[in-house]
Amino acid sequence: EFGDGRILKALKLAAPDALITGIELNDERFLAVKNDSVLSTGVELVHTDFLGYQPDETFDVIVMNPPFLKRSDVKHVMHAIAMLAKRGRLQAILSAGVLFREDTLTKALRERVKQLGGQISPLPDDTFRESGTKVKTARLEIDLRR
Repeated sequence: EFGDGRILKALKLAAPDALITGIELNDERFLAVKNDSVLSTGVELVHTDFLGYQPDETFDVIVMNPPFLKRSDVKHVMHAIAMLAKRGRLQAILSAGVLFREDTLTKALRERVKQLGGQISPLPDDTFRESGTKVKTARLEIDLRR
């Protein structure tokens, strides 16, 4: 889910010729980003629940900062892994709870990341201070090109 569009803008700046898809369920955030002139071309915006999204093709790169509530971050990443191309890359910001929670879903995510040669690392406590949040986070990285 693309939230306020910052990730989409960063991707567009870093890879101006890339085909970028952004998915957002929230009506207000979707409309705000849809009306953003920077994102008016070269970005496909999809107004749906990410967990129900079934693309026709896989993605070479997935960058995400999913919601953390009720293990949503874990569910979103598991769904994203299924959408990765054979040599795809996934970067995600997750709740730091993925590092230590012992529920079945979180343990399954850690095992899947390990199987794929990925890693989950804690981020510094003040990483998102400028965004007005003090939540502890982790960074997940999977690179299937290795």
